[in-house]
Amino acid sequence: MFSRKVPYVAQVQESECGLCCVSMVMGYYGEHISVKSLSKIVEVGRDGVSLNDMKGILERKQYEVKLYEVSTSMLDKIEKAPLILYWNNSHFVVLESIRKNEFVIVDPNIGRMKLKEEEFKKFFSNIVLLATPKENKEYISEKENYFKVYTDFFKSEKKIFLLLLFISILSYAVTLVAPNLMRFFTEYYENKQQVANLRNFLWIILAIFSFLMIYTLRSLVVIKFSAAMDKSIYIKVINKMFHVPYSFFLTRNSSDLMYRLGLLKTNREYLINTVLMGLIDFGMVITVNIMMFYINPALVVYTLLASFLMGVILVYIRKIILKNHKLEILQGTKLQSLEYETMSAMFTVKAGNQESFMNKLLNEQYVKSLEFYKKRTFSNDLYSMVISAFSIFGPVCLFLVIIFVLESEISIGKAIFGYTLLGIYFSSLGSIFTAFNVYGTLKNNLERISDILEHPSDTNRSDSIEINEIETIEFKDVYFKYPGQKSYVLKNLNFTIHSGEKVAFVGKTGSGKSTIIGLILGLYSPNQGEILINGYKLEMLDKEKLKSLIGFVPQEPFIFNKSIKENIVMNQDIPMEKVEEVCRVAQIYEEIHLMPMKYETVVSESGQNISGGQKQRIILARSLVNNPELIILDEATSSLDNLTEKAITSYFKNNNKTQIVIAHRLSTILNSDTIFILEDGVIMESGSHEYLLVNSQSYRELNRESEVAYS
Repeated sequence: MFSRKVPYVAQVQESECGLCCVSMVMGYYGEHISVKSLSKIVEVGRDGVSLNDMKGILERKQYEVKLYEVSTSMLDKIEKAPLILYWNNSHFVVLESIRKNEFVIVDPNIGRMKLKEEEFKKFFSNIVLLATPKENKEYISEKENYFKVYTDFFKSEKKIFLLLLFISILSYAVTLVAPNLMRFFTEYYENKQQVANLRNFLWIILAIFSFLMIYTLRSLVVIKFSAAMDKSIYIKVINKMFHVPYSFFLTRNSSDLMYRLGLLKTNREYLINTVLMGLIDFGMVITVNIMMFYINPALVVYTLLASFLMGVILVYIRKIILKNHKLEILQGTKLQSLEYETMSAMFTVKAGNQESFMNKLLNEQYVKSLEFYKKRTFSNDLYSMVISAFSIFGPVCLFLVIIFVLESEISIGKAIFGYTLLGIYFSSLGSIFTAFNVYGTLKNNLERISDILEHPSDTNRSDSIEINEIETIEFKDVYFKYPGQKSYVLKNLNFTIHSGEKVAFVGKTGSGKSTIIGLILGLYSPNQGEILINGYKLEMLDKEKLKSLIGFVPQEPFIFNKSIKENIVMNQDIPMEKVEEVCRVAQIYEEIHLMPMKYETVVSESGQNISGGQKQRIILARSLVNNPELIILDEATSSLDNLTEKAITSYFKNNNKTQIVIAHRLSTILNSDTIFILEDGVIMESGSHEYLLVNSQSYRELNRESEVAYS
């Protein structure tokens, strides 16, 4: 159907399959633009992009775009160009060709596949997008260097890298001593006196000693180099993860990010033990060919022919390996995600009698992952088998060539020398092809890691302003929607909060209350309008300084598997007197002192060994330990009894702290200066508790619901 192949662009996250398909179609026409660049045109949310979004991108890039609703039988009647297909009602793929009732598709999640018509019909959702370049279109090509993080490290550690290369070359030079000794002993086999010369034995002892010393030294340098590289890359990736905007995590699965961190260790082994050694072995292959040419030029021709045959077979198997590796990563990520979710929700699973259901889900996903592991391992073993076969039998076959074809031209000593060299040659050649194979796997892994490293950082501007107190917080005509979403969750918000005030936001679930908190904390940026702190735009302020003035207690507080004290001070040098003071305020002091280990009591993972109320109060103590100007409570007292809640509220009032409270239990906000009622992201009414009870039907209903729920 088409004259060229569609270049495969792998998706790194589930939501970007549409952009990958757009990138592939553009690549088909010779225009190479990364998914990362395309995502700057259309923001990708958790739901991905729509066909209309893809149409808009392509039109902006000077393509004629048509959308069709067609049956499978009509596909080959559409113009002869790649088609983006809506797939399985939730995904996008590219149709590359139709040949003899066989459909070739390129799936961003898997790669190139061939499907029979019956199977194709099961997944095809009957909607296609056709894009063709306009006349006089300007073509752009980008180049992505996924290995930049490693090449930067090599540049910074040139001395160790060059030392490693030098030692490796020395080790191969020593390796070539053995074939030369064999040649010498064979040539002078009948002259026992010359062979048994003390000098020859000294040479052998020196060669063995040099071999052991060089390999030991190389091992030590490799360990030092790989450890330094691993530390450098890991620190860089982790540091980057803490400096990307929060929106980055809204469109990525946390277990997938954990899986990517695990790939760093895999990459280290691949890069040092395989790719780097393969590059060094390339020098060995050239050296052996030169030495073979010295024995007889005809031998070089035979070795190159054997190498070509070996290469053709291995390149074919490599394609299968890369496809199976991508599938294994996909299923492995899903398994890890399911494992993480199951372990995190074990209380709910057991309380809800869901053990059998979750057990079945895990087993089914494990079996899927295991199947792809078996396929990938088999293809890897097949690859290794071909290398071993050539390494073992290649020298034998070429030795027969020496005996029967080149017998009169080569002495027995040179024949043995050539045979030994051929063993080294095919072993080194196998190492090169293995490195080539691993390079593809390494690139697959680095695509996922580069997604972290190349994401724009959420850093302070060079002219950022530091403030030491929060006098006012003002929202002016603020609109906000989450990445990739079409509708706004907040619309036209206008309000001002002054220092020392207590302000509350109430409304039904999904009305936008917690999103307002995210905007104040700088986790999100408004799509329209301005947020002003002390009259300055929020984006102009030093973010770290601003956050140091805010104490935040989230709706679902997270406790670390550390001591109670460590959970409060969070690696800061805080006097014990201050820790005890905030624990008294948070009404947790007495309970901590009843524990055998007191502040050194270790909280189990996710706070499983303490109550919900204790967890909330520990987090409250954490938020107060730096004496913040502003306290934000997002349903932060939902697990507390009325007396404890009143004591905490009294402290905030007496200390003139600015408070922003989100609450379903309206008894916690009765003394608020202003209460804002939110409905579908819009402030419908505002005023004091007494005013709203008289003038707001919505507030009276919320008050009745609260009294019933918490009575």
